[in-house]
Amino acid sequence: MEVGHLERIDNETRPTVYMGQIAMQGAQGDIALIPRRDRRSDRSPDFDVKIIAPGRDWMIAGAAWIKPFKDGSGAFFSLTIDHPGLSQPIYVSAFPDDAEKQPKEAEHPINYSIVWGRPRRNGPVAADPVMASDSIPY
Repeated sequence: MEVGHLERIDNETRPTVYMGQIAMQGAQGDIALIPRRDRRSDRSPDFDVKIIAPGRDWMIAGAAWIKPFKDGSGAFFSLTIDHPGLSQPIYVSAFPDDAEKQPKEAEHPINYSIVWGRPRRNGPVAADPVMASDSIPY
């Protein structure tokens, strides 16, 4: 389910950032991916995720990693959004939009869609119990 979008913002004197909007319970408003300067290892996040809600200031609300596609055709962002207002973290991904939604002269993707999917359960899923037709409350 698409819950937002990002756009790559290039600047000659500053690092490339990604900015856009997100609309989810607990994470609504403008969103920015800001490169981290102090990555301690290859497993450390590549970006800080910052969110600004209407009438508020920017706050760090998570982290993002660059992940390659399994087929080697490019990369996407894996984001974890977690702040004190959430009961549990939100996990979303930002995938490059299709080629027709990208500027023709762009070397790298500029437009991304933020997508949320329900996490997979560990282990088998129990079958729904079969209800007798006379127990259905019509």
